[in-house]
Amino acid sequence: MNHATAHTVTLWCAAFSKIEKGIERRLSGTGCTMIQYRVLLQLARPETSQARPSRLSRVLAVRPSVAGLAVEALEARGLVRTQGGSEGGRGALASATQAGLRLLEGANLPVEAFLSQALSQLGPDEGRLLMEMMHDALAVPGGVFLCVECPVARGEALPLPYLLSSIVSFTQVVATTAKNAAGLSLTEYRFLLELLAKRRGVVKRLRAKDMTALLRVTRSYVTTTAYKLEERGLLVRDPDPDDARGVLFGLTAAGERLVGDIGDDVAAAFEGMFGMRPKNPERVMRAGRLLLQGVDAALEATS
Repeated sequence: MNHATAHTVTLWCAAFSKIEKGIERRLSGTGCTMIQYRVLLQLARPETSQARPSRLSRVLAVRPSVAGLAVEALEARGLVRTQGGSEGGRGALASATQAGLRLLEGANLPVEAFLSQALSQLGPDEGRLLMEMMHDALAVPGGVFLCVECPVARGEALPLPYLLSSIVSFTQVVATTAKNAAGLSLTEYRFLLELLAKRRGVVKRLRAKDMTALLRVTRSYVTTTAYKLEERGLLVRDPDPDDARGVLFGLTAAGERLVGDIGDDVAAAFEGMFGMRPKNPERVMRAGRLLLQGVDAALEATS
């Protein structure tokens, strides 16, 4: 993975992962998981106001079984009703109840406010590019989310459920790639990715406080993860010359190779899903940088 590609992958992985974290934080008072919230969002749309798990799975970029379990959980709370289908609700036609729509209305306010602030750093050109990329991701052939028919034209602002499907589909690809390649979680891979130098000839070192800010995780998580990655020979801890009790994290040669190998696969997925082409990598990188700045500002505003 070359340095420009590494920078782009880092930016977009960070931005999309943090958007998911921000939304999950704003759903904490609703009792809904992210997937349950997204099911309600989709059932509130006219084109999918009545849908079976198989249909929901395509627009939500999840497996039918995952969509089915979310429907069952929402039905148990009186937020969704089902009719027909097999025993236990699998394959049944689902629709949102009035209680579900009321909960959704309240949940949407903080989520939409967060996303509005997250996107606020993007200019018209970057905003249109982002929407084009998100739209393209919905039409990726293959997998469980074949060619979703988007209700708006390419480049126009995507309705919230479709925007989330695009974001989640990318983070799922990264998470699956990291797990299959090295048994790493998405956050563990991002830990290593942040340590990868984005300029030739530079050795990158970061402190624990840097990692907590970059990954939006606790200090204890950073400590535990660092030990785990060190035991696998992917990370080193060096004394911090500016802090007698501190350490600096860095990649080993094996860690750098692993991050690069996974990054090449992620970059290929990124290009395939979002239409990144050699003629516009700078534009894509600039949009990613501005998006990440906006996401960080939105997270700081409510931390």
